[in-house]
Amino acid sequence: IVGASTAYYLARAGVDVMLVDRRHPNAGGTASQASAGGVRQQGRVSVEMPLAIYSINLWGNLEDELEADLHYRRDGMTVATDDEAMIPVLQQRVELEQSLGLNIRMVHGAELHELIPGLSPRILAGSYCPTDGHADPLRTVNALVAGARRLGARTQWQSPVEKLIIEKGQVVAVKTGTGNIACRHAILAAGYWSRSIAAAAGIDLPFAACPLQMMVTARQPHILDQVLGWVNHGISLKQVPSGGFVIGG
Repeated sequence: IVGASTAYYLARAGVDVMLVDRRHPNAGGTASQASAGGVRQQGRVSVEMPLAIYSINLWGNLEDELEADLHYRRDGMTVATDDEAMIPVLQQRVELEQSLGLNIRMVHGAELHELIPGLSPRILAGSYCPTDGHADPLRTVNALVAGARRLGARTQWQSPVEKLIIEKGQVVAVKTGTGNIACRHAILAAGYWSRSIAAAAGIDLPFAACPLQMMVTARQPHILDQVLGWVNHGISLKQVPSGGFVIGG
């Protein structure tokens, strides 16, 4: 999704851009396809917060702009805890994020359970951001690619990128499994796999792999609008429009 959105906004700005990947997005097997699909601002590190708030404004018009149903829902997100000791920690994060301009607040007890019916009685409090939400990752990637192509971007699939070709400190081409592509600028958006590509150009990206587990349940009647997170347990829960619950982390 990073590469697809970058290609789209560059094409919209009139830049000559080519999106290169080892497979078509529909082929799957990518980090974006297997992501939980959260579109959130809370829980970001401070330097990311302005970008996260800015991007939420983009999401508000993205379906109309891309002429596609992204299954985007802006129904809020609550990160909850059942541990009394974690409530002050959560409160401190909320106060920091409020100071950075985020619309977020703490909810406790009866208010929390009224906000999210079905929560376990053991859950005590949570941080609630009404403008957080979720979308379908693969639908969004494909819509961004299609939008970029309508604006003149080119795509080249089945072309695994092997390295950046550097001459006199400047990127001059991208080497792929199907040949070299000359360029003046290259944007590396391959997630964890960016590390090996950059290493071939003598650039060390200090990434570490951290695979997460994703589960999707059978379809159920709709009962959950929000995205839920559980403090210190590293998991999220949402119900997608088709009815299944997505559990990730």
